[in-house]
Amino acid sequence: MCYYHIPVNAVSELVLRNAELFTGERFLGPHDLRITEGIVADITHPHMLKLKGVRELDITGMWVLPALCDLHAHLREPGYPQKETIATGLAAAAMGGYGLVVSMPNTKPACDRREVYDMQLELRRKAVSALNDGALPKLKPACALTVGRKGKQPVDFEPLLAAGCTLFTDDGDDVGDDSVLRNVFQALDRAPLPQDRMVRVMFHAQSKRLMRHGVMHDGEVSWRLKLPGISRESEDVAVRRAIDFGREYRRAVHITHVTTAGAVDAIRRAKEEYARANMEHYLTCEVTPHHLTFTHEDVERLGAAAKVNPPLREESDRHELRKALLDGTIDIIATDHAPHTAEEKARPMTQSPFGIAGLEVALAASLSATDAYEKQEQAARILKAMTSVPARLASAPPHCGLLRERDPADLVVFNPKAQWEVNPQEFAGKCKVSPYAGMKLRGRVKLTMIGGEAAYGDLDELERER
Repeated sequence: MCYYHIPVNAVSELVLRNAELFTGERFLGPHDLRITEGIVADITHPHMLKLKGVRELDITGMWVLPALCDLHAHLREPGYPQKETIATGLAAAAMGGYGLVVSMPNTKPACDRREVYDMQLELRRKAVSALNDGALPKLKPACALTVGRKGKQPVDFEPLLAAGCTLFTDDGDDVGDDSVLRNVFQALDRAPLPQDRMVRVMFHAQSKRLMRHGVMHDGEVSWRLKLPGISRESEDVAVRRAIDFGREYRRAVHITHVTTAGAVDAIRRAKEEYARANMEHYLTCEVTPHHLTFTHEDVERLGAAAKVNPPLREESDRHELRKALLDGTIDIIATDHAPHTAEEKARPMTQSPFGIAGLEVALAASLSATDAYEKQEQAARILKAMTSVPARLASAPPHCGLLRERDPADLVVFNPKAQWEVNPQEFAGKCKVSPYAGMKLRGRVKLTMIGGEAAYGDLDELERER
C-alpha cells in the first residue's frame, strides 16, 4: 500500500440512497444518485431507481456534495519534499474532500516559467500512476507574477497563459514596488489573454515595510509575551493598494487570506464601487478556516503551531470575518495549507516558520467555526464558498464545484453529525503539527470520489456506519 493513498473498494456501479444533496448552489433534500463508469448517471427522488445487481448504500442523514475546490495551497514541490510533495499534498486534499487544488508558486525553483508548470502536472501524473490507476484530486498550478518571485521583473506571461494558467501571484510576498507592479499589469495587458476564462492577479496583501519582522498579531498577547507584532495596518494598507490597482487597470484581482475588520470594510465598499464601474466579480477575496477558528489568544497556548502569516487576529476581527463570509463580502474559503516539518515548528516563535497545514480538516473546521450545521442557509453558503465559487474563480472545468447528471462523479460524502477528535498523526499530508490537534470537531468527510474512483474513504466502513 502506498503511504499516501488510502485504498478503497472498487466498484463499477454504485447507488447512494437518501443522500442530502447539495448541488454546489443549494440543498435539494433527500435524493438517490447512481454512479457508473465514472459519471453521475442519475439523480432522482428517493426510491425511483429500480436496479438489480448494483451495490447500494443507504446514507440517510449524510450530505453528498461536489468535491471541494481549494484556491490556495502550498504543495512545496519542487524544492521542499521534506515538507510536502504533490503526492502527499493531494492525498491530504482527498482526505479533506477536495477534488481540485490550486498550488502556490513559492517552490524552488519558483513556478515562473512553463517548464516548472509542466513539471508539477507531471508530478501529479506520476503520483496517480503510482496508485495503480487510483485517484487523486486535480491540480491547477498558479504561477508567479515576477521572475523568481523577487519583485523585480514581470514573468513572461504568454507561455504560461498558453499552458492554461489563469492565476498569477507572488504569494508569500507582495510586489512592494509600485513601478514593478505597474509593469506587471501592463505586461498582462499586452499578453494574449484567453477569451473564455478570466485571468486573476492574486494579492498576498501585506506590506513588508509595515510588518517590521513581526511574528504574531500586534496586541495584548504579543505585548505580554514580549514578541514582535504584526499590525493590522500592514494588511489594511496593502488591501487598499490591491483594490486601487485592480480598478485602475480593470483587471480581476483576488485578495488572499483576509484577516482584519478594516480589510473587510475596505473590500465591502470597493465591491460596490467596482459594480458601479461595470466591474462586478473583478474583486474577490478569501478567508481561511484557521482565521475563522482561532484568535491571537490561542497563540499563547499553542505557540508556533499557531504561527501563521497573516497572523491570527482578535475576536472582533474574527467576528467580522464570519459575518462577511456569510453575507458574501468574502467570496470563498481557501485553506492556505502551508506544511512544515516538526523540527521547524518546534523552534521558538521568533525562529519557527509561518504556516498551518489544514487540508484534512478544512470543511469540518469551517462549518464548526460558523455554527452553520443547524442553519441550512448558512451551511449552503459555506459549502458554496468551498465548491462552485472557488471553481469559478479558478476557471476550472465546467463540472468542477457542481453536482449534476452526466458530469464526472467528483463528489464527497460528508457526515454532518460525526463527532471526532483531530489527531494530526492520522493526516495524509506530511505535516503532523496542527493547532487543531486534540480539538473536537463536528462533521467528517467519509468518501471522496474523483471521476467515480474513490480517492479517500472505504465503502464497507461507510455501510457499517449506517
